[in-house]
Amino acid sequence: MWGKDSVDCEYPLWGLALVRMNLGRYRESESYYRRLLALQAREYGAQSAEVAQSLGELGDVLVEDGRLNEADPLYQQALKFKLADDNTTR
Repeated sequence: MWGKDSVDCEYPLWGLALVRMNLGRYRESESYYRRLLALQAREYGAQSAEVAQSLGELGDVLVEDGRLNEADPLYQQALKFKLADDNTTR
C-alpha cells in the first residue's frame, strides 16, 4: 500500500524528523516522529523494537527542546519495550 500511511514512508519520515531536529525545529521534528510512531505501532505492534527506537529518538528531540519532563517517560517506555523485546528473542 502506498500513501502517507504506508510503511514505505517510514525511512523518509525518520529522515525528515532528524533533519528538523538538527535544524533546531523541534516541534516539526516531534510531529514527524509522532507520525512515524503511529505508522510503526500499526505495522509492527505498539511495543515493538521499532517503536522503542523511535520513542527514544523522540525523547532526544524533547530533551533538545528543553522538555525534560516530557522526555523522561518516553525513555522509560522505550526501555520497557526494548527489554521485553530482548526477552522474547532469546
